[in-house]
Amino acid sequence: CGHDFTAALLCGEGRVCFGGDDRCGQSACTTWTDVRGVYCGPDYVLGVTGSGGVCVSGGSDAGMRAEAAKLSGVTQAACGARHAALLLCGGRVRCIGRTDDPCTQTDEWTDVVDVCCGSDFTAGLTADGHVICAGGSRLLRMKLGAWQSVAGLYADPEGSDVFGITADGCLVTTRRVGRKVRAWRGLASLTVSGRGLWGITPGGSLFSAKSLKKVTPDDMW
Repeated sequence: CGHDFTAALLCGEGRVCFGGDDRCGQSACTTWTDVRGVYCGPDYVLGVTGSGGVCVSGGSDAGMRAEAAKLSGVTQAACGARHAALLLCGGRVRCIGRTDDPCTQTDEWTDVVDVCCGSDFTAGLTADGHVICAGGSRLLRMKLGAWQSVAGLYADPEGSDVFGITADGCLVTTRRVGRKVRAWRGLASLTVSGRGLWGITPGGSLFSAKSLKKVTPDDMW
Protein backbone atom coordinates (compact mmCIF):
# COMPACT_ATOMS: atom_id res chain seq x y z
CA CYS A 1 0.00 0.00 0.00
CA GLY A 2 0.99 3.61 -0.64
CA HIS A 3 -0.79 6.89 0.08
CA ASP A 4 -4.48 6.13 -0.54
CA PHE A 5 -3.82 3.33 -3.03
CA THR A 6 -3.10 -0.40 -3.12
CA ALA A 7 -1.34 -2.57 -5.68
CA ALA A 8 -1.64 -6.35 -5.60
CA LEU A 9 -0.03 -9.22 -7.49
CA LEU A 10 -2.54 -11.59 -9.07
CA CYS A 11 -1.73 -15.19 -8.17
CA GLY A 12 -0.19 -17.18 -11.00
CA GLU A 13 -0.85 -14.50 -13.61
CA GLY A 14 2.19 -12.22 -13.36
CA ARG A 15 -0.09 -9.19 -13.52
CA VAL A 16 -0.85 -6.37 -11.08
CA CYS A 17 -4.22 -4.94 -10.08
CA PHE A 18 -4.59 -1.43 -8.68
CA GLY A 19 -7.13 0.52 -6.66
CA GLY A 20 -7.27 3.99 -5.13
CA ASP A 21 -5.71 7.37 -5.78
CA ASP A 22 -4.04 7.53 -9.20
CA ARG A 23 -2.96 11.17 -9.27
CA CYS A 24 0.68 10.24 -10.01
CA GLY A 25 -0.12 7.64 -12.67
CA GLN A 26 0.55 4.63 -10.45
CA SER A 27 -2.16 2.59 -12.21
CA ALA A 28 0.16 2.13 -15.21
CA CYS A 29 1.35 -0.93 -13.27
CA THR A 30 -1.72 -2.79 -14.55
CA THR A 31 -0.08 -3.04 -17.98
CA TRP A 32 2.94 -4.94 -16.64
CA THR A 33 3.42 -8.65 -17.36
CA ASP A 34 5.59 -11.42 -15.90
CA VAL A 35 5.65 -9.72 -12.48
CA ARG A 36 6.70 -11.80 -9.46
CA GLY A 37 6.92 -9.08 -6.80
CA VAL A 38 5.18 -5.75 -6.29
CA TYR A 39 6.18 -3.00 -3.81
CA CYS A 40 4.78 0.45 -3.04
CA GLY A 41 6.28 3.78 -2.08
CA PRO A 42 4.16 6.76 -1.03
CA ASP A 43 3.31 7.73 -4.62
CA TYR A 44 4.82 5.03 -6.84
CA VAL A 45 4.67 1.29 -7.55
CA LEU A 46 7.70 -0.87 -8.27
CA GLY A 47 7.57 -4.32 -9.82
CA VAL A 48 10.21 -7.04 -10.18
CA THR A 49 9.70 -9.33 -13.16
CA GLY A 50 10.39 -13.02 -13.52
CA SER A 51 13.40 -12.22 -15.69
CA GLY A 52 14.90 -9.95 -13.01
CA GLY A 53 13.91 -6.64 -14.57
CA VAL A 54 12.33 -3.68 -12.77
CA CYS A 55 9.30 -1.54 -13.64
CA VAL A 56 8.24 1.69 -11.93
CA SER A 57 4.94 3.56 -12.33
CA GLY A 58 3.94 6.88 -10.80
CA GLY A 59 6.16 9.06 -8.66
CA SER A 60 7.74 12.36 -9.58
CA ASP A 61 11.29 11.15 -10.18
CA ALA A 62 11.75 10.39 -13.87
CA GLY A 63 15.35 9.47 -13.11
CA MET A 64 14.23 6.60 -10.91
CA ARG A 65 12.16 5.15 -13.73
CA ALA A 66 15.05 5.52 -16.18
CA GLU A 67 17.49 3.84 -13.78
CA ALA A 68 15.06 0.99 -13.12
CA ALA A 69 14.71 0.22 -16.81
CA LYS A 70 18.45 -0.50 -17.04
CA LEU A 71 18.58 -3.05 -14.22
CA SER A 72 18.66 -6.83 -14.46
CA GLY A 73 19.22 -9.74 -12.10
CA VAL A 74 16.94 -8.27 -9.42
CA THR A 75 15.37 -10.73 -6.96
CA GLN A 76 13.72 -8.44 -4.38
CA ALA A 77 13.03 -4.76 -3.70
CA ALA A 78 12.17 -2.30 -0.94
CA CYS A 79 10.66 1.16 -1.34
CA GLY A 80 11.50 4.31 0.58
CA ALA A 81 9.95 7.74 0.37
CA ARG A 82 12.11 8.89 -2.54
CA HIS A 83 14.40 5.97 -3.24
CA ALA A 84 14.25 2.21 -3.66
CA ALA A 85 16.72 -0.60 -2.96
CA LEU A 86 17.06 -3.56 -5.32
CA LEU A 87 18.57 -6.83 -4.13
CA LEU A 88 20.54 -8.47 -6.94
CA CYS A 89 21.49 -12.07 -7.55
CA GLY A 90 24.65 -12.77 -5.59
CA GLY A 91 23.77 -10.52 -2.65
CA ARG A 92 24.63 -7.06 -4.03
CA VAL A 93 22.32 -4.06 -3.53
CA ARG A 94 21.66 -1.28 -6.03
CA CYS A 95 19.64 1.84 -5.11
CA ILE A 96 17.72 4.07 -7.51
CA GLY A 97 16.50 7.60 -6.85
CA ARG A 98 18.33 10.18 -4.72
CA THR A 99 21.64 8.78 -5.95
CA ASP A 100 23.57 11.68 -4.38
CA ASP A 101 22.24 10.86 -0.91
CA PRO A 102 24.11 8.68 1.65
CA CYS A 103 21.04 6.43 1.91
CA THR A 104 21.70 5.09 -1.60
CA GLN A 105 25.41 4.33 -1.15
CA THR A 106 25.13 0.53 -1.11
CA ASP A 107 27.25 -0.47 -4.11
CA GLU A 108 29.95 -1.98 -1.88
CA TRP A 109 27.57 -4.25 0.03
CA THR A 110 27.91 -8.02 -0.43
CA ASP A 111 26.24 -11.19 0.84
CA VAL A 112 22.91 -9.39 1.50
CA VAL A 113 19.72 -11.49 1.74
CA ASP A 114 17.07 -8.88 2.67
CA VAL A 115 16.60 -5.10 2.44
CA CYS A 116 14.30 -2.39 3.76
CA CYS A 117 14.08 1.37 3.24
CA GLY A 118 12.90 4.32 5.30
CA SER A 119 12.71 8.03 4.60
CA ASP A 120 16.49 8.55 4.71
CA PHE A 121 18.14 5.15 5.05
CA THR A 122 18.61 1.74 3.47
CA ALA A 123 19.20 -1.29 5.69
CA GLY A 124 20.51 -4.65 4.54
CA LEU A 125 20.52 -8.04 6.25
CA THR A 126 23.59 -10.17 5.63
CA ALA A 127 23.60 -13.95 5.40
CA ASP A 128 25.15 -14.25 8.86
CA GLY A 129 22.24 -12.37 10.50
CA HIS A 130 23.85 -8.95 10.93
CA VAL A 131 22.43 -5.62 9.71
CA ILE A 132 24.25 -2.91 7.77
CA CYS A 133 22.90 0.56 7.04
CA ALA A 134 23.44 3.42 4.60
CA GLY A 135 22.23 6.88 5.59
CA GLY A 136 20.02 7.47 8.60
CA SER A 137 21.21 8.82 11.92
CA ARG A 138 24.39 7.79 13.71
CA LEU A 139 22.24 6.41 16.54
CA LEU A 140 20.25 4.26 14.09
CA ARG A 141 23.44 2.79 12.65
CA MET A 142 24.80 2.08 16.13
CA LYS A 143 21.63 0.27 17.19
CA LEU A 144 21.53 -1.83 14.03
CA GLY A 145 25.19 -2.72 14.39
CA ALA A 146 24.40 -4.48 17.67
CA TRP A 147 21.66 -6.72 16.22
CA GLN A 148 22.46 -10.41 15.78
CA SER A 149 20.67 -13.52 14.44
CA VAL A 150 18.18 -11.43 12.46
CA ALA A 151 16.02 -13.25 9.89
CA GLY A 152 14.02 -10.40 8.30
CA LEU A 153 13.93 -6.59 8.03
CA TYR A 154 10.94 -4.23 7.81
CA ALA A 155 10.40 -0.45 7.80
CA ASP A 156 7.83 2.24 7.10
CA PRO A 157 8.92 3.79 3.76
CA GLU A 158 8.53 7.23 5.29
CA GLY A 159 9.79 6.34 8.76
CA SER A 160 13.13 6.55 10.53
CA ASP A 161 13.15 3.20 12.38
CA VAL A 162 13.92 -0.41 11.49
CA PHE A 163 12.04 -3.46 12.72
CA GLY A 164 13.32 -7.01 12.55
CA ILE A 165 12.44 -10.60 13.33
CA THR A 166 15.10 -12.80 14.87
CA ALA A 167 15.74 -16.39 13.87
CA ASP A 168 13.65 -17.56 16.84
CA GLY A 169 10.67 -15.34 15.94
CA CYS A 170 11.19 -12.43 18.35
CA LEU A 171 10.77 -8.74 17.58
CA VAL A 172 13.71 -6.32 17.56
CA THR A 173 13.32 -2.63 16.80
CA THR A 174 15.18 0.66 16.93
CA ARG A 175 11.97 2.38 18.06
CA ARG A 176 10.90 2.53 21.68
CA VAL A 177 7.80 0.32 22.01
CA GLY A 178 5.78 -0.97 24.93
CA ARG A 179 6.62 -4.04 26.97
CA LYS A 180 3.71 -6.02 25.49
CA VAL A 181 4.95 -5.43 21.96
CA ARG A 182 8.49 -6.46 22.86
CA ALA A 183 7.02 -9.67 24.26
CA TRP A 184 5.65 -10.80 20.87
CA ARG A 185 6.88 -14.30 20.03
CA GLY A 186 6.63 -16.76 17.16
CA LEU A 187 6.62 -14.09 14.43
CA ALA A 188 6.97 -14.96 10.77
CA SER A 189 6.40 -11.52 9.21
CA LEU A 190 5.76 -7.84 10.02
CA THR A 191 3.98 -4.93 8.40
CA VAL A 192 4.95 -1.40 9.38
CA SER A 193 3.26 1.91 8.62
CA GLY A 194 3.11 5.35 10.17
CA ARG A 195 -0.08 4.28 11.89
CA GLY A 196 0.97 1.04 13.47
CA LEU A 197 2.84 -2.24 13.59
CA TRP A 198 1.40 -5.66 12.87
CA GLY A 199 2.96 -9.10 13.25
CA ILE A 200 1.78 -12.43 11.88
CA THR A 201 2.69 -15.95 13.00
CA PRO A 202 3.09 -19.04 10.78
CA GLY A 203 -0.28 -20.24 12.09
CA GLY A 204 -2.07 -17.08 10.96
CA SER A 205 -2.44 -15.27 14.30
CA LEU A 206 -2.17 -11.49 14.09
CA PHE A 207 -0.65 -9.10 16.62
CA SER A 208 -1.36 -5.38 16.52
CA ALA A 209 0.66 -2.64 18.19
CA LYS A 210 -2.36 -0.36 18.08
CA SER A 211 -4.51 -2.55 20.34
CA LEU A 212 -1.59 -4.38 22.01
CA LYS A 213 -3.54 -7.59 21.96
CA LYS A 214 -3.58 -10.77 19.97
CA VAL A 215 -6.20 -10.65 17.22
CA THR A 216 -7.97 -13.80 16.06
CA PRO A 217 -9.07 -14.36 12.44
CA ASP A 218 -12.66 -13.71 13.53
CA ASP A 219 -11.66 -10.13 14.38
CA MET A 220 -10.30 -9.47 10.91
CA TRP A 221 -12.16 -8.33 7.80
